[in-house]
Amino acid sequence: MAKKYKVRVTLDQNLCINCGTCSAIYPKGYGYDETTGKHKVLPPYNEWTEVDEETLNLLKQAETACPVQCIKVYVEEADEDK
Repeated sequence: MAKKYKVRVTLDQNLCINCGTCSAIYPKGYGYDETTGKHKVLPPYNEWTEVDEETLNLLKQAETACPVQCIKVYVEEADEDK
């Protein structure tokens, strides 16, 4: 059985320069917010949710690649029983 993780992602729009790196890396996790003109974390990743290792890696790649480091990925290992 593949390992699962609980993740929650935040993106500080005050720091975001709207370069689009995050959405280029993982468009299912990050997108453009027309209200603010900045990028944002897309549901369900803006709340605690369970993901597989591949998704976790994509979310973290975007965190690492952000030139202003406005993305934070919080991770916990999911319970194996579920």
